[in-house]
Amino acid sequence: MYVAYSGGSITGRVSIEYGAIAVFKDQAVLDFDLTRTSAGGAALVNGLFRIKGAPFYTLTVDAEQGTGDYLLARNAAGVDRTVSVVDTSDLELGALSVGQSVEIGDATYRLSLNNDRLVLSIRGPVRVQVPDTVAPTVFNVAASSDQPTFRPVTVTADFTDDVELKSALDRIGEDGAWTDYEDGVTLFENATVYFKGIDAAGNESEIVSHAVSNIEPDAREPDCGLFRPNGRRP
Repeated sequence: MYVAYSGGSITGRVSIEYGAIAVFKDQAVLDFDLTRTSAGGAALVNGLFRIKGAPFYTLTVDAEQGTGDYLLARNAAGVDRTVSVVDTSDLELGALSVGQSVEIGDATYRLSLNNDRLVLSIRGPVRVQVPDTVAPTVFNVAASSDQPTFRPVTVTADFTDDVELKSALDRIGEDGAWTDYEDGVTLFENATVYFKGIDAAGNESEIVSHAVSNIEPDAREPDCGLFRPNGRRP
C-alpha cells in the first residue's frame, strides 16, 4: 500500500501492482506530469481505480508542451474530479473536468473518458503561453548632482521588463500624483522622487525612491554670472 499525506504528491509514471492500492489523505496530490512523457505514450497511471481517497489532480505542462493525445490513466471509470493544469512552477493555468475543454494561451485542452481510459487532448500551437507574473524593474536611479547647489537637480531612472513595459511613472513626495516618466524629474527645491513601472500584464514593480537634499537657495557659486532663484546675483 502506498500512502500520500497532506502536502505530499505522487507524480510521474505510477504503476500500482495487482492487489496493491495507493491511499491519498488530507488533500494530497496526484500529478500527471506531461513533461515526462510524449503524446501517444503509455499511461501515466496504470489503474486509477486503485487510487483511494480524494486526491487533488494536477496536470503539469512545460512552456512548449507538444500537441496530441496523452493517456493519463487506465481503468478510470467514474472519475469526476476537476483537474488543475499547472506549469513547472506550480502556477495554475486553468482547470477542467471530464468532457470539458479549456483555452490556455493559444492551445485547447480537452479531458475525456474513452473506454475507461482518461485522455487529455491538446490542440493548437505547440507553445503554451504562460501568464506573465514577473514585475518590471526600476534601476539606475540617480541625481544630476549631489553637491550643494542653488541650481535645479534632475533625477533620472531606467525601467525594464522581461516581456512588455506598459508604463513608467514618477511622483514627487509621498502624497504626489503618479505621472508618466519622460526624461527625468527636475526639482527646484529639496524633495523625494518616487518611481515605479507597470507591465502589460498589470504587474507593478517595487517603488524606488531618491531623496534630494542638496538644493540650497543661499549657496554661493562665485563668478558663475547667474542669478539665484530670488533674483539676486551670487
